[in-house]
Amino acid sequence: MRISKGLISVVSMASAMLLLCSCTVYDLGLSEGQIEKVISQIENEAQLSSEAASSEKNAEAPSSVAAASFSEAPKETGGNSNSENTAEESEISDNDNALINPDIFEREPVPEEPAPPETGFTNIHKITNADDLNQFANAVMCGHSYAGEQVSLEADIDLAGIEWTPIGVRGRAFKGEFIGNGHTISNLTITSLTDKMTDARGYEACVGFFGYAEDAVIRGITLENINISIPKRNNAESLYVGAVAGSMFAVNRGIEISECKATGNISVSSDDLVFAMTGGIVGGFDANYKGTYYRMSLLYSAVNIAVKGETVTCGGITGILNSRNSKPTDSYVTDIVYIGSIDEANVGCSYTGGLCGIYNSAYRCDIKNAFINLEIKRTQLGPYTFIGIVSGDQCVSTGDLGLENVYGMITCNGKNMKMSMLGRKNGNVYFKNCTEADRLPDDASFNAEKWDLSDRAFPKPYF
Repeated sequence: MRISKGLISVVSMASAMLLLCSCTVYDLGLSEGQIEKVISQIENEAQLSSEAASSEKNAEAPSSVAAASFSEAPKETGGNSNSENTAEESEISDNDNALINPDIFEREPVPEEPAPPETGFTNIHKITNADDLNQFANAVMCGHSYAGEQVSLEADIDLAGIEWTPIGVRGRAFKGEFIGNGHTISNLTITSLTDKMTDARGYEACVGFFGYAEDAVIRGITLENINISIPKRNNAESLYVGAVAGSMFAVNRGIEISECKATGNISVSSDDLVFAMTGGIVGGFDANYKGTYYRMSLLYSAVNIAVKGETVTCGGITGILNSRNSKPTDSYVTDIVYIGSIDEANVGCSYTGGLCGIYNSAYRCDIKNAFINLEIKRTQLGPYTFIGIVSGDQCVSTGDLGLENVYGMITCNGKNMKMSMLGRKNGNVYFKNCTEADRLPDDASFNAEKWDLSDRAFPKPYF
């Protein structure tokens, strides 16, 4: 994906400021006079939004398989209300113009690159130590995709003292199943961006334990105490960064990530980076072609993220959830927990959410059983800022979103920000049993066999 700066359009400052209006003057770096002006703009815009919403008729949203449990007759409301806690499904519609053109997220598959001259490799399927892991990574980078094959992690591995090169790059992707069996990769460290992380065209760089995985399954792995720090972009115009994978991309089948957890820190600090998608688990999660699907379940992230750049999308789990050109009837997002912080100093345009920075789909997606505890660290606003408990932005007006049993809270410098589930709504959003909360309610339907709920403010995974 090559991104042109000209594709980023301008929206009103009022929409951007709405999302952080409850932080103090000192949090935002604004004067009292500027705050009063912003509040006036917000009130005018909220009134227009409410009038527009009240004039619309109730409409049944396109449904997916997972939508069956939602109410057949949604109640429509308008504006950015936080009163989303209801047993019935309620709908919010807000069709403001998009700040960013969704077309820029269209990613074409790239041809397989020829293997490098040193084509000798060992076809590893069972990984028991660091040497096995390096041989597996080398096999993928030499062009063995593992399509139709399964790789099994058989032991915990400590990568302390090793500068890690991610497994797979666009053109030489991992396409198999990686089963972690609950084992841990600890102390993964990446401190620079190299040519091995960037596609042959030099447009995209993918950084994580896996760099780029296509039509792949990743299951049952823990990344503990990661340290990913990208100080310079080299020649890459866009960057995908996540602890488990930089990018997962569905082309012919689908992508699945489940029973994975990550702790540690990710930092992307290139001031001239055009576009960065950063997530605590995976940077980009794309199922953009007919017949493809996405599956995301049982994920826990306690990764703290810090970013700089011209345009960034940050999510506690994934930077972007992208399924704009597919109709994934067998897709789901369920059982997600993020507890961490996102620091966006010196960012021009940002989209930030506890689950994903951007939700970009032409069809409905349902998200069930999620808990978000997100701390925003910033001293002042960039010109365009969108923050939501679930997602910073809903790009496409037909990409309805169903939220069931979703709870969370966002704080800014220790103060509750009173945020909505989405920073900017561009389509219908359906709520069922969702509310702003700093702990899971006692009746929350989380799977007690998979989650330790003894402290409902900090649920921990058993997987």
